[in-house]
Amino acid sequence: MTAKAVASLRPAPKGDQGGVSCEATSRGSRSWLLRYKVRGAGGVERWLGLGGFRAVSLARARELAAQARTMLAEGRDPMIEKLAFARKQQREGRTVGDGMSEFIEAQKPAWRASTITANESLARTMNLAEGGIGSRPLATLTAAEVVSWRQPIRTRTPQRGRKMRMLLAQSIERAEALGQRDASLKNLASWSVLRHALPAASKVRPVEHPRFVAGDEVTIFWTALAEHSGAGAGALRLIVVTGVRHSEATCAEWSEFALDGAEPLWAIAAARTKQCGAPVGPLSPAAVTVLRRMQAVARGPFVCSGIRARSPIPPTTMAAPWKRMGGDWAARVTPHDLRASRRSW
Repeated sequence: MTAKAVASLRPAPKGDQGGVSCEATSRGSRSWLLRYKVRGAGGVERWLGLGGFRAVSLARARELAAQARTMLAEGRDPMIEKLAFARKQQREGRTVGDGMSEFIEAQKPAWRASTITANESLARTMNLAEGGIGSRPLATLTAAEVVSWRQPIRTRTPQRGRKMRMLLAQSIERAEALGQRDASLKNLASWSVLRHALPAASKVRPVEHPRFVAGDEVTIFWTALAEHSGAGAGALRLIVVTGVRHSEATCAEWSEFALDGAEPLWAIAAARTKQCGAPVGPLSPAAVTVLRRMQAVARGPFVCSGIRARSPIPPTTMAAPWKRMGGDWAARVTPHDLRASRRSW
């Protein structure tokens, strides 16, 4: 078989010495093949692709066939070796950022919208920040790279750094499960590996738990808040009378409420609850009064509408009433403090 003969080959396999063939298709494409049998597998016949006619010359195809026959003589299967090499190249080409994006995409059906947004924000920070780890190869990531990236973040923002480490560890676990990283290697982002190289986040900056707000202090706060209007002040009143979370108040929709009837109810959307449930809670008369006043000036589907009627207020809007109230309310009390203390009033 010669290169000239292959160029004029019709749709049919043409053989060469040593099992090398050139296959021509009806569309005009031609490719080199090697036919061989696997030892110890009942003489199974296989065809190994050696490349296309335009990309690989006849001489090169014969060289590749000779290499494959050498593997067979050593008891190795050329097809398996080729697939393993392709998987290795694919692993080495995938970055940490790719792994995190794929992990977040895979978890979206089970996560709340706020959880998706938070993890996407963490991934962007890890990809874009100076010295970010997102561009490092996922398959060859080393412990030294993880420690050098984590050290400054651990000192600056320990709790956010802890969340980044957890996202990285989960992404590596997924990569190992899918064969994108050698599972025999340790998960370099797990705390069991890093605890001897980095201080715990709680030691760098202790977690501040919600402050207890006594009932009489809440009365003073409620009186001061009564002098202010707007969506931010309304969201604060809703937290005080219902004890819901910050995001549950700011993103509440009128469709979730049933204010008429003997027992007014609020069915919070499952996607916005921390446990992904759909709690239905009876509303107190004070809560109904607050909601009726907000309903009278409602401009859209959200209880606390933003500048645009069809969007909720951003988190920063709730900070405005604290500043207008004066005193040291902003320094002493947070919305989460009010929620956490409500069960004790």
